[in-house]
Amino acid sequence: MQVWHYVASVIIGYLLGAIPTGLIVGKLVKGVDLREYGSGKTGATNALRTLGKAPAILVVVFDFTKGMLALVIVYFIAGTVAAQCLAGLAAAVGHNWPVYAGFRGGRGVLVSFGVFCILCWPAALISLGIGGVIMGVSLIVSLGVLVGTVVGLLLAILFVALGHFSPWILLYCVLGAVLIVVRHSDNIQRLLAGTERKIGQPAQPIAG
Repeated sequence: MQVWHYVASVIIGYLLGAIPTGLIVGKLVKGVDLREYGSGKTGATNALRTLGKAPAILVVVFDFTKGMLALVIVYFIAGTVAAQCLAGLAAAVGHNWPVYAGFRGGRGVLVSFGVFCILCWPAALISLGIGGVIMGVSLIVSLGVLVGTVVGLLLAILFVALGHFSPWILLYCVLGAVLIVVRHSDNIQRLLAGTERKIGQPAQPIAG
């Protein structure tokens, strides 16, 4: 495969991932900028706290889909798992630091999960189930996300070791997991302090 295939994969992944779904939905539904409320992020959790359930569902669907779409497009252009992994990482980076929105985005969870579903669907589904249970019991989104991320990474390593998936997916899984953990550094601090926000708590405007 030629170098331009990899370059195109990264560009496509980034530009799709950078589409600021939460920002768009917030503007259209309530005329608000999600970056001025709650966590200041444009992801589904802040959308739920700021906009409500229906708009948050739209953010979930579109953020999840844009990660998958990037890999589908890259598959037809490059046709390799390596290129898809690069596109997936670029999509997560684009979501977190979107060029269309002043490089202020979300934490990359849903777009990363969409990518993970294509690269290693069994690990993705199992991690979703475990993370979902943790989230449902604790009512803390970040805790479910972090546990699900670690579980997904460990399962991906296992499936690759068993020969079920390409070793290339570990490039995405390791770096993607690190990116998610880093983007949740403030959540981790609140979890350790016992002050992390729970589902149902409304978002407050960020003091200017």
